[in-house]
Amino acid sequence: MRIQALVVAACVAAFPLAAQDADPRDVASVDAIIRAYYEAVSGPAGGRVDVARDRSLHHPNAWVAIAGKDSAGRPTVRVLTLAG
Repeated sequence: MRIQALVVAACVAAFPLAAQDADPRDVASVDAIIRAYYEAVSGPAGGRVDVARDRSLHHPNAWVAIAGKDSAGRPTVRVLTLAG
């Protein structure tokens, strides 16, 4: 989790902060942004990600980092654009 937080922080620091047409309730505070993000990308198994809402919470040129493990159990981080 620390690696993911560091990557996200680095990405945020690298770009001016400007969301794309975000719902004002989603960006009213840091807590609101975090809640909106988790609601957009989390859900029941087999559920769909709310791509439009997720995209609205990021700078247009943001990167998204996904932490995980490879087949040998070693930690990995995949960095993608929002389109990815």
